[in-house]
Amino acid sequence: MTDKTVMALAGVIALAGLGIGSGIVGCSSSSDTVAATTSDAGGRDSGKNTPPPSGDTEGAVCPTNKVDLSDLPDFKPPRIIPGACSVEDRLVFRSLLQQSSSVVVRELKATMEEQNPECSACIFGKDDDPQWAPIVERPDGNYYANIGSCEAIVSGSDACGAAVATATTCIDRACEDCKQEERPACFLEARAEGGACDQPYVAVQEACGPKFGSYSEACKIGHAILEASVAKQCGGSKPDAGAEPDGG
Repeated sequence: MTDKTVMALAGVIALAGLGIGSGIVGCSSSSDTVAATTSDAGGRDSGKNTPPPSGDTEGAVCPTNKVDLSDLPDFKPPRIIPGACSVEDRLVFRSLLQQSSSVVVRELKATMEEQNPECSACIFGKDDDPQWAPIVERPDGNYYANIGSCEAIVSGSDACGAAVATATTCIDRACEDCKQEERPACFLEARAEGGACDQPYVAVQEACGPKFGSYSEACKIGHAILEASVAKQCGGSKPDAGAEPDGG
């Protein structure tokens, strides 16, 4: 049976590694999990609360000099269903993410379906949907996190969201073999001129523009990965409630 995976490193890396301050997840391997993390005063996950990479890191290159991003799916606009998840629903989602360094996706989905089927239907979607949910299921049964969706929403630019997704995954992969204490330096080295993620990082600056700092701040919702995506895509008020969705 195919493992169902939200693409996430065992050690979650944040966009703080890109110098732009918002927490995310990147790509992963083969366990039925979605990584979760907490934030600190400097922004979302600094790496200090995440588990070390799995496997032996002796002799590993940190960061890797070249990152292959050819397998990344094309970014799709975020699907927004205002009011699908109540504040209580999102608190349940947060608690599930915070229980450990990783959460089994099928258990997360089952719990959210029991909590509120409408909310669960907003959080989880399919790869071939015209717009993407916060957590997307691939045709092969694997899952991945819709990285960049929050930035796409607050910036009003899918190109910004797509650039964030690419750069974030690049940083994740460049530093995946690093020890915990090596990661802050790895973030800087990977995005520096000539680094493995130099061009994806420049693309974020170009696509998102000078206001990206404010977009990043707007996506610092709660303390766990994916909370910003769920808040922006599934939170707020229903259209018939007479209020504009605020995602907060």
